[in-house]
Parts: sequence; structure tokens; C-alpha cells
Amino acid sequence: MYNIELQNLTLQDAQNRILGAVENICDSFHLDEQFGTISYGMHELMSLVERCSETQFTNFTVNFYVESDRISVQLLNFNSLTEVAQMIDKASFNDADTAAFTVACLTDKHELRNNGQELWFDIMVTPTFDTVDRAAILQQNTKKVENL
Repeated sequence: MYNIELQNLTLQDAQNRILGAVENICDSFHLDEQFGTISYGMHELMSLVERCSETQFTNFTVNFYVESDRISVQLLNFNSLTEVAQMIDKASFNDADTAAFTVACLTDKHELRNNGQELWFDIMVTPTFDTVDRAAILQQNTKKVENL
């Protein structure tokens, strides 16, 4: 499992930093086809967070956990996580504001944990973990030394 942690986010810088992390994840784990889905879901999630925030300067943390069958996103250190989760739970296609419905549709699961202190999202994808073939590297280096 890989973890990308974005600490001390504020609503002023969260969108750009999260977009950068999603781009890094999609590039690193060959999820280019999923970039739009993941980035737009996170963009709409930040819209909900902003709507529930009393100030633009609230600090919070977002963690991305890349596993073999999913990307899990953890949102914590934000006072209104219960309110954000309720908006997603009650989201409907017929809502005038579509942010919560979009988040619900673009993520596969969401769950409030740790007595409302953490909000988790699962996005079911299959990342490709590049493996290092150490035997091939050793063989290449051996051939280079022999040719000297």
C-alpha cells in the first residue's frame, strides 16, 4: 500500500494540491483513464467541504491510500465531516445542487469513521504496481562490466 498525505490544507489551496496528488497517483499507477473520474469526484468533494466550512482558513488533511484494488481517500481534521457525509447520503439526481450526488456516483463507498472524525471514500480501480526485475538489472550490469 502507498500513502500520499496532504497536511495543512486550506480551502484556498486544497483544489490544486489534491489535483496534483491525483495526477501523480494516476501517472504513477497507470490509471490515466481514471484521472477525470477521480479528479472530478475530489473537486466536488472539496466543493461540499467549502459549503460546510465557516472559514477559508480551516486546516484539514487528506490522505490517499493506493491499494491493489482501490484508492481510499481519508478526509480528517475537519469539523463538519458529519454534515458532508449526510449531504452525500441524502444526495439525489433531482437535487438543484449536484455536488453531493456527483461525489456519491463517482466514488464506490463512503463511510464516517472514528466517531465522525474521519470520512473515507473508496474508489474501486486496479492500479498497476511496477515491479523491479532485480535479476534482469544484475544481468545488464554484468554484461556492461564484461564489455569494458
